[in-house]
Amino acid sequence: MYRKFLPKVEKKRAVFLKSVSKKTLFHQDIVFLVWNVYKKNHDMEWIKEFKKIISLYHPDIMLFQESSVDFKINPIGSYTHYGYIFFSNFSFKQKSFGLLSAAKSKITNFDSVFSIHKEPLLKTPKMILATKYYLNNREKLLVINVHLINFVKTEKFIAQLKQLEELCLSHKGALVIGGDFNTWNKKRINLLFDLAKKLKLKKVEFSSENNKKNIFKQPLDHIFYRGLRLKNSVILDFCKSSDHKPLIAAFCT
Repeated sequence: MYRKFLPKVEKKRAVFLKSVSKKTLFHQDIVFLVWNVYKKNHDMEWIKEFKKIISLYHPDIMLFQESSVDFKINPIGSYTHYGYIFFSNFSFKQKSFGLLSAAKSKITNFDSVFSIHKEPLLKTPKMILATKYYLNNREKLLVINVHLINFVKTEKFIAQLKQLEELCLSHKGALVIGGDFNTWNKKRINLLFDLAKKLKLKKVEFSSENNKKNIFKQPLDHIFYRGLRLKNSVILDFCKSSDHKPLIAAFCT
């Protein structure tokens, strides 16, 4: 009798919303925006904040978690110079929710992976979305948008980390991983850092780590990278629409 109040878990499918003709990230600097938007990306407050971010930082690649798509309204506004791909992990009341990756250049390859296990109560999986783009030197940049499983035992968290590792192993070039890792205790943090070390990734450091979304004083959102040089990073404290603060990281090729 309660089925109509529960979200519908999606089968593995892509909703490719928009492409662009630009084939490479041709300039040397690449600016990333990583943000768990908390399903608010149609709210007026979010739209105003997003407009300000675009104006101030001109991100080249954007990784959104908990993005909402209703197929009638553009999920990133009127910014026609961005292409984007959206993968949903559940739908509810004619809206789909999941990961959205947007960029100023064309996607060359993509893949998505549901978590093996589901979170309790709503019985929904989490997701990982991988996209590739050509850099100006014609090498490929692998970008992974991450939302890791929550409210489960550590063994189930580890299972999704292994899925993340599998997506990275065959790629030898530049790599950026960003998103909401739900690292709310030391064990989860250490497991994530162990994987980063294994994949030879560096962690983007922020001057105000405490301003990130925290649970039990542990930050949930992270960005890792390799094959690029970090120029600067900032947490956007002025944003209030989501319970997570947007992260900006600028890299050099």
